[in-house]
Amino acid sequence: MINDEELKDLVNERLEYDPTVSSEYIDVEVEDGIVSLSGEVESRDDRKWIEVLIRQIPEVKDVVNQLTVGYDDSNYGQDTHHNHL
Repeated sequence: MINDEELKDLVNERLEYDPTVSSEYIDVEVEDGIVSLSGEVESRDDRKWIEVLIRQIPEVKDVVNQLTVGYDDSNYGQDTHHNHL
């Protein structure tokens, strides 16, 4: 079993190495295996995809997703380059 600091490193690596995610403005905190995300992403799709990525890590017990969308997302649903889900 890994500790929270190691899990935080795993989460950050997963975000950093996914080419579809801009993790520059994302803060990750881990407590008792629960990952809390805060910061800003570009779209609702990114917000959802990041949570999916992190939930794929077996050691993650839960995800608290407090990410906000950083621009006018009025074209939501029309963006076709993020077909992750």
